[in-house]
Amino acid sequence: AKELPWHEHGYRMMQLMAVSLVHGFGWELPA
Repeated sequence: AKELPWHEHGYRMMQLMAVSLVHGFGWELPA
């Protein structure tokens, strides 16, 4: 299994956190 570079892994983690926060606050994402 090929591991992701640290920067790509961090970006994906940040993206997941941002999405969860958005859903937590009930914000609507633009289409």
